Amino acid sequence: LAHLAKEVYTSDLLPDGSITGVKLAEGAVNGQHLQPDSITGGHLAEQSVEERHVRPGSITLAHLAKEVYTSDLLPDGSITGVKLAEGAVNGQHLQP
Repeated sequence: LAHLAKEVYTSDLLPDGSITGVKLAEGAVNGQHLQPDSITGGHLAEQSVEERHVRPGSITLAHLAKEVYTSDLLPDGSITGVKLAEGAVNGQHLQP
């Protein structure tokens, strides 16, 4: 390389696959270098996703396990007569 002029130092001189992580400057690779959909769950460290990473309103009932379906999920006053199964309310449910 000592005999080459600086202007001929191009990536064409590098064999394909010759650059390794140790040769990259810190901060050289960032989001613009990542292909869309290239990050998968396997790339995430355990416990790395935090509440701040979840967009408000993006978690729906479909995302919840069945065992968390409790009355706590229902806003007060949200059950109306049309939602009650026929025969669901009887004398034992009524105040004297």
